Amino acid sequence: SSRPAAEAISNSTLASIAFEASLSERHIATMIGSSLASVLFEIASAAGREDVFTTRVSSFESMCRLVEAGIGVGILAQSSARRYEGSIRVVFVPLDDPWADFTLEVAATRHVELPHLAQTLLAHLSHGEAPLDAPMETLNPAWPNTAS
Repeated sequence: SSRPAAEAISNSTLASIAFEASLSERHIATMIGSSLASVLFEIASAAGREDVFTTRVSSFESMCRLVEAGIGVGILAQSSARRYEGSIRVVFVPLDDPWADFTLEVAATRHVELPHLAQTLLAHLSHGEAPLDAPMETLNPAWPNTAS
């Protein structure tokens, strides 16, 4: 049987692909409950294709290994894909759907009230742009001023 999406992806003939175009393939998905799995299932359901999620795994590494074995295709964050590039025989093709371009945000209390380890993490995530004793509004100008 012809599998055009998988063949085009594996032959690197696509610069990018829409998620719905991949719904002709079996999908390997992460466990139910992850935000990415929820979004993918919602979109597939709206297209009447919730049946494409034939296999569920607990890690992106497991997903990539099953993709490498030809079991199906998988959707994972670009940062996760980079970890496996070159170590497995899988081609990574970006999704071109607008929803696939997202930003992660950290929710925290006032920066100066955080434990030192959390302050260090926030400083790292903000590329060291704010000192460790900076109030949260320095890290995020949209942060509501909670000082009295």
